[in-house]
Amino acid sequence: GKSLWTVLGGQFAKAALAFHAIPDPTFWYRPERPLLFYLSAIFFVFGLTYCLVHWRRRASFLLLAWFLLVIVFGGMLLENPPSSPRLVMAIPPVVLLVTLGMVQVAEWASLLWGRGKAGVWLASLALVCLCAYQSLHFYFGVYTPQRMFSDDNTAVADAIGRSLRAQGEGVVCYLLGAPRLYFGHATIPYLAPGAVGVDVVEPLQAADVLSAPAGAVFIILPERESELAVVEQSLPGGTTYRHLDAQGRLQFILYDADG
Repeated sequence: GKSLWTVLGGQFAKAALAFHAIPDPTFWYRPERPLLFYLSAIFFVFGLTYCLVHWRRRASFLLLAWFLLVIVFGGMLLENPPSSPRLVMAIPPVVLLVTLGMVQVAEWASLLWGRGKAGVWLASLALVCLCAYQSLHFYFGVYTPQRMFSDDNTAVADAIGRSLRAQGEGVVCYLLGAPRLYFGHATIPYLAPGAVGVDVVEPLQAADVLSAPAGAVFIILPERESELAVVEQSLPGGTTYRHLDAQGRLQFILYDADG
């Protein structure tokens, strides 16, 4: 029921505000916050304003064109903006605009202060370090440990692949993940290329367990946890590991008959 220009305007606004107001709604990179922190965002506005005022200059025009073309073709004209992977090409102009904003603010402060530039440049250096610390702390200290950069199946497959790689080369894995997850999920063979996978699609039977080769492990997703009893009764004396995610939720159960 909306006009074409209303839709496109909304798409453009969501893509352009990815750095200041609107978080990425996709599964690929979901920081639950805009792409720039408040200090960088402030200087970005100064840099963008400076380029808009001096748009006739070649450098300013190229910088604006670079940024706007990514916003249009990587955001406005595609579904569900702002999607961070589609805005990667905007990183250089955004960083340049933030830097330009810092330089211009430093020059204006130096003129207003009326003294030597040493103090202004030291303050600018402190701001650069603070902006860098904010980004590094968030990405490596907050975002990455929460492992929010995937859908649930990929997160589970990632954990399974790492667990199987730790088991050693040639380990046979019976995966009770159907119908949600199968061993063919690309993440598992990528992380554990030496593992051999067997998808247990139907409810597990004791005969299936007893026919497993020595050293095999059984990985069971939470929705099929009831079948763990069949494994433990058929191969007693093994060790059961419950793998939890960063939020304490059960991702899968690994039963190692050899302990």
